[in-house]
Amino acid sequence: MAGVRGAANGGRKGASIAGATEATESTLSAAVRRTLKARVLELRHLLEARRGPGQPVEGDFRRQLAAVGIDEQGVHPLPAGQTLNDEQRRVREVAAAVIEHEQQNGSSPAEAYAYFLQESAYTFLNRIIGLRCLETRGHLLVNGQTETAIWQQDELGGVPSLYWRLKNTLLQ
Repeated sequence: MAGVRGAANGGRKGASIAGATEATESTLSAAVRRTLKARVLELRHLLEARRGPGQPVEGDFRRQLAAVGIDEQGVHPLPAGQTLNDEQRRVREVAAAVIEHEQQNGSSPAEAYAYFLQESAYTFLNRIIGLRCLETRGHLLVNGQTETAIWQQDELGGVPSLYWRLKNTLLQ
């Protein structure tokens, strides 16, 4: 993959965010890029729970939104007696704000909900894939130490090194 372009590195081809240079030519063949694209789209659809003909699927994001009273019809009052923890309350507030904004711009509740799902899935996968790319290149550094946040390491009990280090050093 060619280096990152944009404001973070002055638009220099081959420069990473940290300023290190990488090969400027892509090392992925067209076939690999097509396969990756297909898999990323498949993962997005799973998170969004896009429904294909005759394939009703309940994706993770839909499930999480339903748990805080949000679905295709809109934001609903919580059932009597149901309380949300701080994290769930924040999810509800953010999702409701985005959905309301989209509706104010002319989207139906179902369109606004679908927009939120699509953008959330895209952002989530983009961050996960970005972390994985940093891991692969050895650029995920914490306190000067190379870490993994996604890759599960057998020698650490099948968990990423960052999780293992937090669990075994910082939280004791």
